[in-house]
Amino acid sequence: MNINPDEIEVVLRTRTYLTARQGAELYGMAPCTLRKMVREWSALSGSDAFHGLTMTDYGDEIFIMDNRPCMTGPFHVLTGAAGRIYRLAWDPVTEEKLYAELSEEYGREEISEAVQMLLDNKLMIFLTGRYLALAVPEKA
Repeated sequence: MNINPDEIEVVLRTRTYLTARQGAELYGMAPCTLRKMVREWSALSGSDAFHGLTMTDYGDEIFIMDNRPCMTGPFHVLTGAAGRIYRLAWDPVTEEKLYAELSEEYGREEISEAVQMLLDNKLMIFLTGRYLALAVPEKA
């Protein structure tokens, strides 16, 4: 589940109240202490916090950490067609080139779905007829 930092307190109260309360009691914290910790964490992801999109390529998968205000989730793991597309999109790449490079391994529908997932999750952009991966690489 992707949780927006602005909504986490509501999620804790409504969906995981009992779990949070039991967890707080188990670790010797009052539930109000847990709420305070959640508020402090939420404040850290405010405008003064680092906002970025970083990735580490492990070969068989790409691990992406997203801390931007527009994030759809804090973590993404790309494998298969999505991983291959992301690697190809390090340099601006046309749709035709994507299909030409990947058509022997993946079907057209699988490539289209992977491209759409990357766009929907704001990990890649489509500009002037080309796709471009947005994450900044970190060393594995």
